[in-house]
Formats: sequence, structure tokens, C-alpha cells
Amino acid sequence: MVTNKDSLIRKIRALRAKASDMAVTEAEAAAYAEKVQELLAAHGLEIGDLGAEKTEEETIAGQRHDFSGSPARQVMLRAVCLYYMCAAVGPARKGDPWTIVGRPTNVMVALEMFEYLLSTVIRMSNAYHRDNRGANKIDWRRGCMLRLAERLRELHDAERAKPQERQSNGNPGNLPALLHDEGRQVTAWMRANMQTKESSTHVRQGDDAARGRAAAEGIGLHRQVGGAGRLMIGKG
Repeated sequence: MVTNKDSLIRKIRALRAKASDMAVTEAEAAAYAEKVQELLAAHGLEIGDLGAEKTEEETIAGQRHDFSGSPARQVMLRAVCLYYMCAAVGPARKGDPWTIVGRPTNVMVALEMFEYLLSTVIRMSNAYHRDNRGANKIDWRRGCMLRLAERLRELHDAERAKPQERQSNGNPGNLPALLHDEGRQVTAWMRANMQTKESSTHVRQGDDAARGRAAAEGIGLHRQVGGAGRLMIGKG
């Protein structure tokens, strides 16, 4: 039986793993380490209470999440997951859970990043609506989320296109090599465990979407540590 403490320990372990991940920046690693200490202190735990790290917890797997967001949110979710070495797979039947495929730490970070971006878009769209009487804030959100998705894919593709460096044992030695290997393993897992097919998502956009796209250029694409890992749903 999984208890709340078990879940907390798994989360702290995941944060510790990200703090030492070669793919994160020094500032990001410091943020993860700080969050680890914050959680330990808040729950009266010590490092020794975490027990031995279990490598099997970091194998590629699929996690099911309820998600019934709009087409624009779906596009952004897929892009966020790609950026963080995961894949978001929609259900065969509308209303069924989505599957997020990847290593547990990557999935956790991807979901936290998605929530951060979504809450930022909603907050900014509400402000835009207050300042522009008669404006369509839902259309603004569509444009903003689509541009954020484009930026994430552009960053991913640019990094993946750089020369790969590998250690003597063949393991990835830099982020481009890591992105290549993780992407290949996620794809292999999906082919072996799921029936998926390529699909395109059409998102209708109006005049306010262009203003949302412009606003998306100023939104930071940095990891946010400590979110709930629960997908937000709604109209936008």
C-alpha cells in the first residue's frame, strides 16, 4: 500500500535526481536542491530517511492523467512534454485519460512546467480582457499557448541538432546526446506498449490570438519546482 509518506519520499528522491542531472543549469540544480531541503524540513525528515535510491523508479513508463483541455492546451502539453524528454499521448476515446510517457522525474517536471505556463497564460489573458473591453480572452489564450508550444519545440530542436558528446561507455555526455537517447527510448516504449498514430490538432484563431502570440514572447520558459503535478482543465 502506497502511503502519503511513500509518495513524498519518491518526490524528494526525484528532486534530488534532477539536482544532479547533467541536463539542468547550475541555477536550476540549486533550485531543486533548495526544494529538497525545504521538503525535508517541513516534514521532519533527514536524507537518511529517504532510503536507497531505486533505479527501477527511473525507467521509462507511462503515467495516466485525466485531461480534457482545449485543443490549444493539448498542443502546449505535447510541446512541454517533448521539451522535457517525455511524450503526451491522447486517448483513443474522448474523455479517457491521457498517457504521459517518460522517466518519472521528467514527467513530474513536465507537468509542473505545464501548470506554470497555463496559470501564467490565464492570468495574463484575464488582465488583457480587463484592459481591452470586448476582447476575446479565450482567443488570446489560444494564440499565446500556440506560440509557447512553438518556442518550446524550437528550443528542443535547436538543442537536439547540436553535436552529440558521449562518454567512453557510450552514455550521453551532453544535452544533445541525452535528448536523442531519451527520445528514442520513449518512442520505443510507446511502440511496444501502446497503439498510437500521428494526429494533427487544428486550433481556430481570431484577431485577439495575434496579440496573445506576441505576449508569449515575454513568458519565461524556466522550470518551476514544487508544483502539484495535476493537470489543470477548462475552456481556454
